[in-house]
Amino acid sequence: MLMTPFDVTRETFIASYRLTQDLVRSLGVSHSSTYSSNYKSSRYFGVLHFYATGSYQRPTGKSIDTAVAQPTVSDHLTEVTLALNHPQVVSRLIQFPRNAEQMRACVARNQYLGGRFPGAVGYTDGTLVKIMKPTLEDNVQAYIGRKSFASINALVTCDKRFYVMNIVSRYPGATNDSYIWANSALRRKMIELNEEERCFLLGDSGFPS
Repeated sequence: MLMTPFDVTRETFIASYRLTQDLVRSLGVSHSSTYSSNYKSSRYFGVLHFYATGSYQRPTGKSIDTAVAQPTVSDHLTEVTLALNHPQVVSRLIQFPRNAEQMRACVARNQYLGGRFPGAVGYTDGTLVKIMKPTLEDNVQAYIGRKSFASINALVTCDKRFYVMNIVSRYPGATNDSYIWANSALRRKMIELNEEERCFLLGDSGFPS
C-alpha cells in the first residue's frame, strides 16, 4: 500500500511540519490516489516543511514528501502563503472567544487538558521572527531586537491544544511585549470579557499583572 505523509506517528509528523495531522487536514490538505489531488497536497507539504525547518528551498524540494525543483518550491511558497493568509482562512482557523459563553468553553477545555490555573483562557508570549535586514529608510534599528538580528516581534496567544487564538505581527523586533499588549485589540477584548466574568491570559514577567 502506498504510504502518504499522514501515515506516520504523530510525533514524527510534528517533527517534520510542527503541526498535527488533524491541523493539516483542517487546512483542506488531503492525500488520495489521484494525481491532481496528490500534486495539490505536495505543494502544501513542501511549504509547511519549509516553514517548520527554516531550511533552504533546494533541500525542501528534495524531501520525499515533495520531490520538486527549487523554482517550483519558490512558486509554491508564494501560492500557499497567500492562500493561508486569505481572510476567510484566517478567520476560520484563528479565533479568540468573542463572548462569555465562548470564553467559558475555552477555560473548561484548557482545564480538561491539564491546565492548572483556574480561569485561564490562553497563554501568550512574544516571539522574534527573523526577517531580511530593512533599509535605512525603514528605521532599521527599530527591527533589531534583543537577539541582535532584524525581526518582527509577534505576540502569539494559544490555548492548551497549542491552537493559535490570536496573533499581533505588525511591530518591529525592538518593540517590547508589554507595549504590544497595551496597544492590542486582544487587551481590549480581555477587559470586555472580564466585565462579565473574571478570566486570565497567562504570560511571563514581560507583561503587566
